[in-house]
Amino acid sequence: MLREKWAREGGPDSYQRRAPFIHARSFITTLALVQRSVLAIGRYDFEPGVVGGIRKACNDFAAALPGLKAVRDSSAHLEDRIRGEKFGEKIATKPIMPP
Repeated sequence: MLREKWAREGGPDSYQRRAPFIHARSFITTLALVQRSVLAIGRYDFEPGVVGGIRKACNDFAAALPGLKAVRDSSAHLEDRIRGEKFGEKIATKPIMPP
């Protein structure tokens, strides 16, 4: 009965509220993966014009999303950030300020 009800109504409210956060974390992780992949491709020896284009694309990507690595690291290592640690060492925590 519960499964039929959830199929009609979309599931429990707690699941519906969590969905955007789950998708956001997946999106950030995927963006970081794309950035690392483009960097890795840029290390191969291609023709000079190709290498320049790859490096420009990578620089443009990094400029468009300057805090991507820090956000991905914080979401992937949440338990460390809660403890105020980074690679086992204490970090200075900062308050979250709205834009």
